[in-house]
Amino acid sequence: MEKEIEMSVNVSGLYGLEDRLERVADELRKRNEIEAQKLELLKQIERNLINKDKG
Repeated sequence: MEKEIEMSVNVSGLYGLEDRLERVADELRKRNEIEAQKLELLKQIERNLINKDKG
């Protein structure tokens, strides 16, 4: 009986951990997307400056 309770708690703990990890992964995906957008904007600025210098 004690083993069953222990297993139940461990499985429950794993589900909680899985949920927390999924939230962290979602946050990291959002941050990564923001960083990708920043990089694209910087590239556009760079292209604009190069074209301005040429013109």
